[in-house]
Amino acid sequence: MSLIPVALYMLSVAVQLKSMAGLYRSMGSMVHGDKIDPAFFGTYLRTMSATMLFSLLGAIALGWLFVHIIRFQRNGTASWLLLDKAGMKATLMTLLYGLGMVMLTLAAYFCAIIGFVIFALVAAAIMGSGSGSGGEAIVAVMAVMAFVVIVAFLYWFLFRFLVGLPGVALGHSPDFFRDIWPLARGESFGVPLRMLAATLVVYVPITLLAFGFMFPVIREMIDALRDQSAQQSPEQVFSLIADMMDRLLPMTIVITLIFMPFMWFMTLLLGVAFQRFRD
Repeated sequence: MSLIPVALYMLSVAVQLKSMAGLYRSMGSMVHGDKIDPAFFGTYLRTMSATMLFSLLGAIALGWLFVHIIRFQRNGTASWLLLDKAGMKATLMTLLYGLGMVMLTLAAYFCAIIGFVIFALVAAAIMGSGSGSGGEAIVAVMAVMAFVVIVAFLYWFLFRFLVGLPGVALGHSPDFFRDIWPLARGESFGVPLRMLAATLVVYVPITLLAFGFMFPVIREMIDALRDQSAQQSPEQVFSLIADMMDRLLPMTIVITLIFMPFMWFMTLLLGVAFQRFRD
């Protein structure tokens, strides 16, 4: 399997972290008296442009890797560059379909949040009109339960679409609601739960590792904020934030080495599920 997508993804993450660290250092020195340094706006635009460009590069690398794995799992075929017309089209279509799935999930998220807010307001009004005690605790418990239900619903909703993504990687152009949505009809939470378990197994160690790298700077920032005798300048505060991002740079290799097997597992899981549902 080609390691080029892995290298591109690692490069995109490193460049984004380095660019944002430089931006925060510029933010600390952008104010001179009561005026903002005009050069900062150029730095900001260049940083945002580079960040968006390399974010797109990282997304293309992940789509490229996804198509590689699905084709190898389905047909036993793999290439180093995947630069043939069919491979390039499949990669771009996978990115477009993935973006569409994320947008649909966000739309479902906003609808769920609106429903949650209405539910919370009605529940609070009902509890507030009663004479019994403990209404706030009941509302809090119901809110937590509703939040868990929303998260589970969104995860299930996204999975109903993700399971059709391997078909796009194989060169098909399915309809979101007519072809992809019914694909996993009647499926239990078996595959989504496996995906959730794999996500927790990977992201919990990454989070702890990142916290370990950044903890010295975080502690320094907390100590500086607690020190009432020394007024911290914006340059010092933003410099500490930039230092945290610089400390994450060596982690990009470690994170990539952890994340890529996770990506392979998730892709193969979706590929097997797609094949089972289609057959």
